[in-house]
Amino acid sequence: MQKIKKFSKLHKVNRTFIIKNCDECNKEIEVLESEFNRGGGKVCSRNCYYKYQKRTRPTEEKSWAWKGDNVGKSALHNWVERQLGKPRLCEHCNTTTAKCYDWANKSQTYKRDLTDWIRLCRSCHTKTKYDYSFRQPKWKESVKKLGWKTL
Repeated sequence: MQKIKKFSKLHKVNRTFIIKNCDECNKEIEVLESEFNRGGGKVCSRNCYYKYQKRTRPTEEKSWAWKGDNVGKSALHNWVERQLGKPRLCEHCNTTTAKCYDWANKSQTYKRDLTDWIRLCRSCHTKTKYDYSFRQPKWKESVKKLGWKTL
């Protein structure tokens, strides 16, 4: 690292810059000494910043925001999709031509267990084919609370 003094048009004063390499792409950059001293000035651009963050930030179990088993349903579905990928086949009706596929929980307990999930097309997941027997009592109860008539 090399220090240079340079006139800053923005601040209208001489400033001390440090010449260093970008931590992500190794391109040579100039960083204000004060910025460098407080821990900044690591990358040269926004793209390098996002790559640097992705490489250095803790994820999954190591993250400060990890909730373990106290996670909500939508976050758990997102976790399953990251672990198992996006489904492209319905395991119930074996279709591959549906527009939408979902990960459905087999036991309805929403555990963080990857063997407890099944790939379903939207038709099998929400209609009468697979998941309806679990959902029907909950739906009837919520509809009754709203005061709607049921069939």
